Amino acid sequence: MRKLKITELNRITPEEFKTAKKLPLVIVLDGVR
Repeated sequence: MRKLKITELNRITPEEFKTAKKLPLVIVLDGVR
């Protein structure tokens, strides 16, 4: 399986991804408690 390019994944920009990626993590960690 070849790696998809960012554009092929239809992703947001890396800057947005860095900030957005943290939010679900916090929610998940909160739910674990």
